[in-house]
Order: sequence, then structure tokens, then C-alpha cells
Amino acid sequence: MLIQGPTKIIEENKQKGRRGLGFTFKNFDDETTEWDFDNDPAPIEEEEEEVRWRPPNNHIEVPLNLDEIREWIKLGPKKKVIDDEIEFCDEDILKEMLNGKVNYFFRK
Repeated sequence: MLIQGPTKIIEENKQKGRRGLGFTFKNFDDETTEWDFDNDPAPIEEEEEEVRWRPPNNHIEVPLNLDEIREWIKLGPKKKVIDDEIEFCDEDILKEMLNGKVNYFFRK
């Protein structure tokens, strides 16, 4: 007669983290151990911590409408350079960044 399936209970893996197979902490193997908080070396602060919440934001943003979003689309030839993209970045910083990029990718 052939018996299929496990015949014994599969033991739980005791490995903690990435410390290697078979590594175990001494005196911490038993999950049922009760902790003695009276002998705990960590201090327990009795004061209640003050929580400072972020002030409320009263800024109300008007939802976008479809016509406004369509104004963002620009039709024309495909742009292949970013030398003139200085709306959100200083022109000198952009030039330094692009020169550094050229030197990095095309050095001999």
C-alpha cells in the first residue's frame, strides 16, 4: 500500500533574517517565553508624547477642465534637444549639466 502526503508534521523554519542557515539566537528560541518587564533594561517613559500635527491647508485648487488641458498639447516636429528647456531650470545650470553628460558619455 502506497501512502501519499506527509507522514510527519513539517517543522517550522527557525531562521531569522539573512544570517545564514542554522543561525539561532540563544535564549530566544521559544516564542512562548514570557518577558519580565520589571527587569527590562530599557527605560519606559511615563510622559505622554506631544504630537504636533501639520497645520490645515486652506488652499483650494480649482479642478482642471478639458479645454485647459488641451491647451497644453503642442503640435509640431519632434523635439530632439533640450538645450533651451529653461522654464524650470537656470540656463547656466542646464548648460553645465549637459556638458558634464557629454564629457561622461563620450570620453575616450
